[in-house]
Amino acid sequence: MSALIDAAASVLSKYPLLSDAGYSGNGELNRFVGTPSSYTHKFGKLLSINSSSSSDIKEAKKIMNKQVVDLLQPLNGTGFIVKSTFEKFDTFQDYFNSDSHFISRLNYPSPIIISRFFDKKSLTNNHKNLTAMLQAFYPQSSSKSQAIASLTEFSLVGGGEVLKSKPHMAIQPAWRKTYMFMDDIDVPPADNGIQGVREVRNYATSYKLKAMKDVAPGSGTYLNEANPYDPDWKENFYGNQYNFLESVKQKYDPDGVFWCFRCVGSEDWEEITGPTLYGPLCEAK
Repeated sequence: MSALIDAAASVLSKYPLLSDAGYSGNGELNRFVGTPSSYTHKFGKLLSINSSSSSDIKEAKKIMNKQVVDLLQPLNGTGFIVKSTFEKFDTFQDYFNSDSHFISRLNYPSPIIISRFFDKKSLTNNHKNLTAMLQAFYPQSSSKSQAIASLTEFSLVGGGEVLKSKPHMAIQPAWRKTYMFMDDIDVPPADNGIQGVREVRNYATSYKLKAMKDVAPGSGTYLNEANPYDPDWKENFYGNQYNFLESVKQKYDPDGVFWCFRCVGSEDWEEITGPTLYGPLCEAK
């Protein structure tokens, strides 16, 4: 697993360069108890309809081969199977209708999710720290985290227009520096009940999420795919927008009719869980 982590970290360090060259895509590193681990990535580049198709495709392949394929190819046959393929789609609809842009998803109850934004500085020439982060995600003993399956996704979805600030928006300001959105999904063992879920959640929060923050300090994350038990949730979900958003919440919903865990104003209510994962709400003040 350590050699696989080293290879994945090497590719992640290339993300800013690939993004600036017009690439996007999603990759994954996974471990399922009892099966070999793997790292896969599907990169894509949208070409202009007015471009010279053959020359642009040739240039796109050249960049990908130089930055990724040539980096990994020497590992082929050393305990790894390295495979690279190129596909061309004439329209975006053809690409969308294919299955080449899909990656696997874990379909289990009670998954534990953590996530983080990574800017250019946290990725470029940062192989050592990226490797240390992934080692925390995939400890040598899979029983240490108690998860029966783990899937880490690397989304090359930042850069480009994302880096351009837009006024009057509620999104986390860290998006404007983001080159990669990374999330990790852990599956607790089904026979350990609520305690098993809490053990996996605590490991993800205390070790995995901390490792993310160490590599990308001062960043944040995407609320819809985040860990609500993050002790720094206000800062990481909303950045410096929180106080403004709270004033909007007070103006339009002063009675707190609309509520969700870790949403703006949620601290006005406390969820009483007791021995269960979920419970009723009580006013906190």
